Amino acid sequence: MKKLLPVLLSLLVLTGCSPEALPAGMDEEAVIAAGQEIVNLLVDGEYEEVLSRFREDVAAATSAEEIKALMEDAAGDAGAYRDREDAMATGRTVDGVTYGEAVILGKFERATILFRVAFDSDWNFVGLEITEQ
Repeated sequence: MKKLLPVLLSLLVLTGCSPEALPAGMDEEAVIAAGQEIVNLLVDGEYEEVLSRFREDVAAATSAEEIKALMEDAAGDAGAYRDREDAMATGRTVDGVTYGEAVILGKFERATILFRVAFDSDWNFVGLEITEQ
């Protein structure tokens, strides 16, 4: 089942759209690295730290408990995290604003989990989606 944080839902629901160019000043390697940092915090159970990384308005609209629930819903039965299986970066435009998005496939013991981690053009963490593949 697909679970999304209520934060910037419209940004991450656009998974069917064609990939776009990253915002100016962002490159693929940097977006993937920033996204991987968030993934590492998630798999380590550092939900308060993940919350603290969100842009202020986004953080105010969610909680560490909601982030934990999102992770547990998607990866609770997946077993231990093994490694990144694949990754890419893409841009998304929502309401005229372009975001950079890291799309990371994480290999766990019993499942592959897809993480979408979105950043605004100022490199603020603004969106998160976690789904089992």
